Amino acid sequence: MPKHSNGGSARRWRDARDAAPHDAAWTAEEFRFGAFVLRTDRRELRCEDIVRPMERRCFDLLVYLLRHAGRVVSKEELLDNVWSNRFVTMSVIAQSVLKVRKALRLADGTDGPLRTVHRVGYRVVGEVLHRRIEPAELQAPSGAKAWSWEEPRLRNMPGAPAWLPSALGAFGAWALNSHGIAIHGTPPERGPLRPPEARCEVAPGPQGFDACLDLLIEPSSPVRLRASSSSPFQAVWRAAESAAWLVRLQDMLASPSDASEDMRWERLASLSHATPPTLGDGGPTLSSVWTMPLVQSTPAQQADLVMEAAWRGDPAALSQALQLRDQAHATGDSDTESWADLAAAQAEWHRGDTRGVAARVQRAMARLARPHWPVRAQRAAAVAAHLLCATQSVVDTPDWWRQALLSRDVVPTSAARRWWLLSQLEHRLSGGEVVELAGIERLDASIDALVATDGLQALLLNLCGMLRAEDGELNLAWQRMKRAHELAQRCGWTGIRPLCLLTLGDLSARLGEHPTLDACVATLGADPARDEPRPQAVLAWLQARRLALHAQHANALPLIEKAWPALSQAGIWFRDDAWLFAIDTALQARSRHALMHWRGLLQAPEGPTGRSRTALLTAVNASLALLEGDPVRAQALMVSAWRGAPPSTAKRLLAMAAASAARWLSTPQPEVCEQALLHAGAWLKLSPAGRRLRQVLGDRPGEATAARAGASQSVGESDADAFWVWAA
Repeated sequence: MPKHSNGGSARRWRDARDAAPHDAAWTAEEFRFGAFVLRTDRRELRCEDIVRPMERRCFDLLVYLLRHAGRVVSKEELLDNVWSNRFVTMSVIAQSVLKVRKALRLADGTDGPLRTVHRVGYRVVGEVLHRRIEPAELQAPSGAKAWSWEEPRLRNMPGAPAWLPSALGAFGAWALNSHGIAIHGTPPERGPLRPPEARCEVAPGPQGFDACLDLLIEPSSPVRLRASSSSPFQAVWRAAESAAWLVRLQDMLASPSDASEDMRWERLASLSHATPPTLGDGGPTLSSVWTMPLVQSTPAQQADLVMEAAWRGDPAALSQALQLRDQAHATGDSDTESWADLAAAQAEWHRGDTRGVAARVQRAMARLARPHWPVRAQRAAAVAAHLLCATQSVVDTPDWWRQALLSRDVVPTSAARRWWLLSQLEHRLSGGEVVELAGIERLDASIDALVATDGLQALLLNLCGMLRAEDGELNLAWQRMKRAHELAQRCGWTGIRPLCLLTLGDLSARLGEHPTLDACVATLGADPARDEPRPQAVLAWLQARRLALHAQHANALPLIEKAWPALSQAGIWFRDDAWLFAIDTALQARSRHALMHWRGLLQAPEGPTGRSRTALLTAVNASLALLEGDPVRAQALMVSAWRGAPPSTAKRLLAMAAASAARWLSTPQPEVCEQALLHAGAWLKLSPAGRRLRQVLGDRPGEATAARAGASQSVGESDADAFWVWAA
């Protein structure tokens, strides 16, 4: 049909006989993408099980885009298939797309998976799982329960208006409905099989108002939930959200964990609460809910709950994992025993006690069976690889699970694919190559296309940022680390928060990003877990970073020494460049004693190994030579440290030191300086130390080196330029 122009807007009218969409099947469909689930039979979009209201035409638009996910859908195609028999303008499409974007907006305010292709159309990015819904699924189960919801009672509120209880009752019913809980329209008849009940009470509290929900899910399992807010309506909403959390938890425990979907503990980790809701009367949080008789749990369910608790950082996770392991051992359940051992290893790593992690992982994987790659064995292999890489452990392990991590044939689900990507990142950061991927760009793109907002995604983005920094892509590295930190602060996996802050704070310090470094320190200072060993160590480390930026190196040294024991157990998150910061701070403070201390730690059995150890020891010896007034030997040692270091961020920083050390020689070496500057890459432009180095050496390093030959050959208190320049 022809298009007509009217003020720059295109209009289209299609005959009613062409109204049916070309590929729309009149069957119910379900689309799962990121945190969202869309069902066409219910015409419902949910995000983390909370309904996102959408207008009818916007819903149809999103369904069409999801059916064609991955490719660009033109505006003309949308006119034909979504507005098939309507007279519309292009601005109507733009407004509808804007409403769809709003419905798909993530909890942190960032855009969802809908992208605009300029002057062409729109595309849904990321993985979309699509299935047809069987007719049997469309019928509500005959025994389906709807909640009984009574009008809330007001306590200690004599001056409340008469309409408030009814208003809170209507609002509470809507809140429960929005969080996925069906509500009876009228009070149900009482009988032997009573429906679940929710009785609400609202009263003034320390934060304004308290809303308490008494839930009777099972006759023997009464539960009280409590929520507080400055508004009684918001308090009721939060209590309803807690009730929905509890119901979803119960449903997850009752559902199977098979190869067709994520495991229970992964679904638990993706629930909408950043932290679980609080039980009433000062009880424990729901992260310890497996201690309550909500369901008759099986060993497999208990293993999933304990693993989720270990990732969440629950203090009771270690003791409960060990208790479950002993129970499984007594009954001969080797799979549950292995899974509990892995959960215990994860809990130990979270607490910063890594001495027994490798041995525990080795025992667990030696016992685990491998029949047809069930999802439990598959995920256990990924968790085991993560723990060994995170602790930089090398152990003898069964070949079957190592081979599994090198194969892409065992990634049937979205979560499994993300665990596979995690293993590839950690393998690469541990010194290996990316397997079956055409470089870091493809790996980065694979992670960036994932639409997820949980702890695993934060971990992926953090490691991707570290790998980008190692490859010299500093802007991308900083963006990835910043995004990882934002996700980590919202997710329930508390153990990864200090690690994300450590890497972001380190890179911010090297790039001179003072506001971000200050924000990292403030975040750690306000963290409820700041007194635990690892967060406390990260806080001390970043405070030392901040002092060093202000040339207070003598004050920074004690903080580095305080942080070192805990951070040295952080595995791949505490790399060779951390040693360089400690060495550089000791040199700037002119502390021969501190340099000897770091040399002793490097020579210890638990220190770095291979080329890393050799390069770092050479850098220490170069620093000692410089303090002792021998710049010729110092320069030779620093060049040797740079050339001998394995590819890493540390190698790039050593290159900057080698280039600046060339200033001290009476016989200039312009080729060495040029090579070192080339290898330093983006550090020369993006870091304050790099800009200072370019200023010192001039635009032509060879001539600058010759001009400075014969300059100060010893280190004096006021001769700061006699040190080399690096971005440690």
